[in-house]
Amino acid sequence: MRPPRRSLSAARPLRWWLAWRFAWMGLLPLLLVAVSVVGLLLRQVHADIERHQVALARAISGEVDAHLSGARRELLAIAAYLGQQRDRSASLWFGSLDAHAGTGEVFAAIYVADANDTVLAVGLPEAERAQRPDLIGIDLSRWAMVHAARQNDRPAWSEVFLSVVSARLTVGLTVPMGDRLLIGEVAIDRLSDFLGNLLSDSAMLVMVLDRKGEVIASSQRREASSLKPIVADAGRSGVATREFTFDGSVFIGTAVSAPRLGWTVVVAQPRIEAYQPLWSILWVMAAGGLLALLLATTGTTVLARVISRRVGRYTEQVHAIAEGDYERPWPESKIREFDALADDLGRMSSAIREREQDLARSEARYRSVIDNAPLVIFQFDAKGRLSLNEGKALDRIGLLPVQALGLSLFELYRAYPEVCANARRAIAGETVHFLSQLGEAAFETCFTPVPSADARVQVIGVAVDVTQRIRAEEGLRQANLVVENSPAILFRWLAEPGWPVTFVSHNVVQIGYSADEFLSGEKVFADLVHPDDLPRLVNEVASLAGRGVDRFEKEYRLVTRDGGVRWVDDRTIAERDERGNITHYQGIVIDISERKAADHALRQSELLLRRSQEIGELGSYAYDLHNQTWLSSEKLDQLLGIGASFLKTGKEALSLVAMDDRDALLGFLDEQMAGRRQRFEREFRVLRHDTGEERWLRGLGELECDERGEATTVIGTVRDITQSRRAEQALQESEARYRLLFDANPHPMWVVDLDSMAFLTVNDAALARYGYTRDEFLRMTSNDLALRDETPLLAEDVVAVEEGVVESGFWRHVTKDGSLIDVEMVSHPLSFQGRPALLVLANDITERLRAERALLQSELKYRELVEKTNSIILRWRADGAVTFINDYGLSFFGYPEHEVLGCERGADIVPVVSGFSDQGITTDSESFAQQVRQHRRRDGEYVWVAWTNKAIVDDAGRIVELFSVGSDITERVRTEEQLRQYREHLEDVVAERTGELQQANEELRQAMAHLVQSEKLAALGNLVAGVAHELNTPLGNARLVASLLAQHLRKFAIAVESDALTRADMDTFVSRGQEAVDLLERNAARAADLVVHF
Repeated sequence: MRPPRRSLSAARPLRWWLAWRFAWMGLLPLLLVAVSVVGLLLRQVHADIERHQVALARAISGEVDAHLSGARRELLAIAAYLGQQRDRSASLWFGSLDAHAGTGEVFAAIYVADANDTVLAVGLPEAERAQRPDLIGIDLSRWAMVHAARQNDRPAWSEVFLSVVSARLTVGLTVPMGDRLLIGEVAIDRLSDFLGNLLSDSAMLVMVLDRKGEVIASSQRREASSLKPIVADAGRSGVATREFTFDGSVFIGTAVSAPRLGWTVVVAQPRIEAYQPLWSILWVMAAGGLLALLLATTGTTVLARVISRRVGRYTEQVHAIAEGDYERPWPESKIREFDALADDLGRMSSAIREREQDLARSEARYRSVIDNAPLVIFQFDAKGRLSLNEGKALDRIGLLPVQALGLSLFELYRAYPEVCANARRAIAGETVHFLSQLGEAAFETCFTPVPSADARVQVIGVAVDVTQRIRAEEGLRQANLVVENSPAILFRWLAEPGWPVTFVSHNVVQIGYSADEFLSGEKVFADLVHPDDLPRLVNEVASLAGRGVDRFEKEYRLVTRDGGVRWVDDRTIAERDERGNITHYQGIVIDISERKAADHALRQSELLLRRSQEIGELGSYAYDLHNQTWLSSEKLDQLLGIGASFLKTGKEALSLVAMDDRDALLGFLDEQMAGRRQRFEREFRVLRHDTGEERWLRGLGELECDERGEATTVIGTVRDITQSRRAEQALQESEARYRLLFDANPHPMWVVDLDSMAFLTVNDAALARYGYTRDEFLRMTSNDLALRDETPLLAEDVVAVEEGVVESGFWRHVTKDGSLIDVEMVSHPLSFQGRPALLVLANDITERLRAERALLQSELKYRELVEKTNSIILRWRADGAVTFINDYGLSFFGYPEHEVLGCERGADIVPVVSGFSDQGITTDSESFAQQVRQHRRRDGEYVWVAWTNKAIVDDAGRIVELFSVGSDITERVRTEEQLRQYREHLEDVVAERTGELQQANEELRQAMAHLVQSEKLAALGNLVAGVAHELNTPLGNARLVASLLAQHLRKFAIAVESDALTRADMDTFVSRGQEAVDLLERNAARAADLVVHF
C-alpha cells in the first residue's frame, strides 16, 4: 500500500528557491571579498603607519640616548680624574667641575659626596655659582640613586626630578669613586623644545615618558590620557602600537622603549588623518560592489528559471516510479551525477554481500577461541536452564558441550553451594565475579544478567580455568614468607631516573617504610639513598651499564623514615630486553651498618695517630733491648731515608748516626740505662740512608720495664730540627748583609720605632736628600717630614704593618730648606735592637709625577674627543688585530673590550682589506680609503658600515698601523632593499591581477555578455585600490626621509650657530644628505610613474 501524497500547495516554485539561493551565493563571496580586502588594506595601512612611527621613535630615542651616553662618559672621565686627585683639597676641584658644568646645557649641577653622602664639592653653571656655599655640606643620603650606586658599586641613574639648583627638569647619574660619589644632574628640560621644532609643521605628536608613565617631554602642550597600556606593552615587547585619546581626539600611537633609563618614546598621529587613504578606496569599492550586485541578481534569476525546468523533468520521472511504473525508461542525461547514481546502487548491493561474508568469518573466529581457550561460556534463564554451554575447559569438570544443554545449573552444581548462590544473585539482576573450586580445578567466574526483549532474565557467564595460576601464586606466597623473615630486602626497579620500584619485599618495614608507598609511586628507590651517595651511585650504575656489566655489588647509605642512616650491601642484577637494553634492576639490600661502624672507628684511630705525627713532624719508634731490633713509623722512615728492605737492628741504627756523634750518643744512652731514668732527650746528627745528607734530630725516649723492674723496651719520638739549626746560622749572616744594603743604598732609608715613630737610624742617602744631620734625624719623628695638612703614612698603617704586610704609598715631604718633594714609600716590619720597628725606603718621584700629570691631561683631551663622537673609531694592524676601539664602536657591535682587542673577534669588525698588500694600500689609496662592508653584531644582527681608512707607514714604506672611521648605514641599505622588494612585489601583483582580470573576462564573455560591463567596473575598483596602495608606499617613504632630513638640517644649523661644527659632523651631514636626496628622487619618480601609467 502506497502512502498518500502530501499536499504541495504551500511549497514554493523551484525557480524562486534557486533564484534566492543563487543571489545569496553571489552576494556572500562579494561580501567576503570586500571584508578580506578591507582587512588586508587596514592591516597594510596599519603596518605602514607603525613602520613610519617606529623609525621616527627610534631616531628620537637614539638622540636621547646619545645625549645621556655623552653625559655618562663625561662623568666617568671626571670620576677617573678626581680618583687620581683624591688627595688634593676639595676646594681645588671647583674649577674643574665648573668647567664641565659650563653654561648648563648638559649638566645643571655636578656634586662630589664623601663616604657619609655629604657634599664636598659642587660644580655649577656660570649663572648659578652664587649658590655654591649653600650646597656645600648638604646630605644626599636620601637620594635613591646614591643607595643604588653604593649597593651595586656601579653607576646608577635616577628617576626624573626638578634640580634644587635651577628648578630645571633633570635626571641624575651617580658614579662611585671608592668611598666617594660623583653625582651629575643631566638637564633634559630642552627636550620638549627639540620635539616641538622637529614636528612643527606636522599634526603628529611625539612624547617621551619615564618608567612611571609620566610625560617628560611633548611636542604639543596638551593633555593626553590612556597612555599606561601602550607604555606597559612597550616595556614587555620593546615596541607597541595602540589607540589612545589625546585632547579629545583619537590617535594611533607607537611606543618604543629606550632601554638605558627605561623611558618610552611615543609617536602618534590622528586616526582620521592616518586612515584617510583607506576611506577613499572603500567609497570607490562600495559603489562598484553595488552595481555588480544588481547585475548579478538579474543574471541569477534567468539562470534559476533554466535549471528549474530541467529538474522538473527528472521530478516527473520520480513521480512515475512512485506510482509503480518501474518499466518506464530513465531519460538519458549528460549530467555526470545522474549517471553515477546507478553505479552507486550496484556498489551498495556489493557492500551488503561483503558484510554478510565478514559476519560469517567473525563467527568462525569466535568458534576457534571457544574451542582452544581454557574457558567456558554459558547462558541460563531464571530457572537455571542452560541454553549455551561451550568451551575447552568443560573437560576439567567432565562435561561435553551438548551434554548439559536444557539441564538446570542448580542440579549440575548442587554440590557447590557457592556457585548456586552466585547464580541466584545474577538472576536477581546483580553482576557477580567470584573464584570457585570445582574438584581439582579452580575457575574464575563472572555472571552478567542480560534482559531479553520479552523482559525475561538471561544470564551470560564466563568461567576461566585458573588452576595453574592458583598453584603459582601459592608457591610465590611461600617464597615471600621466607623473604619476609630474612634480614635481606628484595627490590625490583625500573631502569629510569629515580629508579621507580615495581616490587619490594614487605620486610622493608625494618627501615620504616611500607611496600605500598613504593608500589604506588609515592616513593622511589632514589628517595632512600643518602643525598651524598646518590650522585656517585647513579654515575657508577650508568658506567657499569655502559660497559655491559650486568652483575655488581655496591655499598652505600640509606636514610630511614626517622632520619637514621644505615649502611647497606647492594647486590644487583640487570634485566635486558630482546634488543639488549636494560629495562629493570633486581637486587638484595643487606644492612651492614654495624660492620661499617667498626671499620670507621678503626680507620679514624689510625688516621688520628698518623695525622698527629705528620702535623708535629714526629717519627716514633720502639726499640727491643733484648732482641736489639726496632720498629718505626712511616714518618721516621722518611726522616732517615730508609725503605722496607732496611734491616732494623741496633747495629744498623748506629750506622746512621754521624761519625762525630756516635761515641757521645752511646755514652749518653749507657748513662741513661745505668741510671734507670724513665725519660731522656738528646740532639744528634744522622746521615740519610738514601742520599747521605746530614740532618739534625732531637730524640725523646722513655724506658719500659717488666714486672721485675728490668728495662725491656725503649719507646720514643724523633723530630727533625735541621731547619731551626740552619735558621740560626742564616740569621747571623742576614744581619751583616742588611747593614751593608742599608748603609750603601742610594735611596733614603731609615728605621723608626713602631710605637713613637722616632728615628732609630738613617742612611747617608737620607742625610743628603733631606739636608738634616744624623743627630737632627735622631731627635725627630717620621711625622716631622710630612706636610701639616696631610696624614702621615706610618701613623695610618701601623695595624697593617704589625700584621707583616708590606705597605706602599705616595706622600709629600718637606726638606730642611723648606722645599717639597713627592716620595713613594715602602715599609716593612722588623726587630731592631730588641724592639719592634719599621724599615722604610723613600723613593723621590717628584719629576716623574710632573711628567705623568702632563701626559694625563693630554690623554684626557684626546679620549674625550674620541669617546664623544658618534662614529666607530678603530686602530688595527694589517693582520686584522684591533689595538683600539672607542666606546661607541663597542656599543655598536655589542662586544666587551676584552673580546675585541688583540683577539680573533677583531677580524669580524675591521674593514675588508683582502687583496691589499702594503704597497697596494699606499699606491691604490682611493680604493682602500673608502669601503663599505656588512658586519655581524654579537646578537646576530647584520649591519652595514661605511669605512674611511688611513694607513700609517714608516720611513721604509711598511704599514705600521691602520686607522679607520666607520658610519652606520644599515638603515639606508635596508631602505634601498625594501624599495627594491616593493618594486618587485608591485610588478608581481600587477601581473597576477592582470591574469585574473583576463580569466574573469573570458568566463563572463562565455556565460553572459551583459555582465561584461559589471565585471569591468569591479576590476576597475580593484585596480584603483591596488594603485592607491602602491602609490602610498613611495609617498610614505618620501615623507619619512623628508622628516629625518629636516631633523639633520636643524642639528646642523645648531652646530653652526654654536661654532661646534667639526669636520666629522660636516662629512656625516653631506653623506646623509646625499642619501636622503637620492631616496626622495627615487620615491618621487616611482610615484610619478604610477600616476602616468594609471
